[in-house]
Amino acid sequence: ASMLWRKRVTEIAQEYPDVELSHMYVDNAAMQLIRDPKQ
Repeated sequence: ASMLWRKRVTEIAQEYPDVELSHMYVDNAAMQLIRDPKQ
């Protein structure tokens, strides 16, 4: 399921070139939100 999600999100991201797409594990994503919520 995660590979399907990544593929689909990558396809959709091409429609929004001004938004940076970054793939990361959920625990790292939570830490990034806590450390720098503006990113």
